[in-house]
Amino acid sequence: MKSRVLGLATETVIASGFYLASFAMVLGVLFPAQRVLVPGLDGYSSLLFLPHGVRVLTAWLLGWRSVFALAPGAALAHAWLLGDGAFEWPLVGVFLLGITVAPLTFTILRSIGWKSASSEHDPVCWRTVLAAGAIASIPNTLVANTLFNAPSQDYVAYFVGDFFGLLTLMVIMILGLRAWRMTL
Repeated sequence: MKSRVLGLATETVIASGFYLASFAMVLGVLFPAQRVLVPGLDGYSSLLFLPHGVRVLTAWLLGWRSVFALAPGAALAHAWLLGDGAFEWPLVGVFLLGITVAPLTFTILRSIGWKSASSEHDPVCWRTVLAAGAIASIPNTLVANTLFNAPSQDYVAYFVGDFFGLLTLMVIMILGLRAWRMTL
């Protein structure tokens, strides 16, 4: 029992830590650069939203445990971005949707026969992971932008940012795993 709790705590520290780090990267580096490079996009949508990649990859690796592993980091990031009203309805719904939609998407895809997990005999199906991320982005995009009365260009930017955030982290993870295997 103690090792299981320690395992869950470790997953939470790692997942929430990556979520917060990716969020800090978006707010501190990518978003300011985006405002300079794409001045016509005035909304809050990032064209490279790394936290979506963290949510999707965590859901892929942990399944429904990802909700609990991401919750502390996502809650802190949500409060950081939205301030005092972050946990009032309906804004808290954006937070809850953000951490639950990816594991739900993987569950649905598995139920209809899509394979995404690797095993001894099957390689990882990265296309399924990427498709799950794109599908999971749709409700996030629709709900968040509708709540904030965003212009239509923000809907597109939000989806593009989610997709490229996931794609970027997938490439980093794949290259990192290849480099690690080469050292073995």
